[in-house]
Amino acid sequence: MVILEIKAPEAVDDEAMTQILVNIKMKARLKIVLLWDLTAVQDYDMSAHRIFVAWATHNRKRIDRIAVLTDHPIWDALVSVLSKESQVTSRAFSSRDFAIEWLERPCDLP
Repeated sequence: MVILEIKAPEAVDDEAMTQILVNIKMKARLKIVLLWDLTAVQDYDMSAHRIFVAWATHNRKRIDRIAVLTDHPIWDALVSVLSKESQVTSRAFSSRDFAIEWLERPCDLP
């Protein structure tokens, strides 16, 4: 399993999200777990979120899990929506170490 870490910029709009996803596609030839670092994000468009959910849904057979690294409590709810809509197990973390530990676990453990 390959851990792919993506660090989002301060502002994530449709264009930024599309560029991020193009870069992931180029790197993700094997089944991956994704560490999506949103700690620097100050502005996140919901349309960009919908693009990400659609991408995750389309690629769910290649994505084992998504750990979202963030300091913003609102992301717990958004990650729950991401997980439900994309059918990719996803979880929010405030600690990079805990996120990595979760991503490295066998997939049948919570």
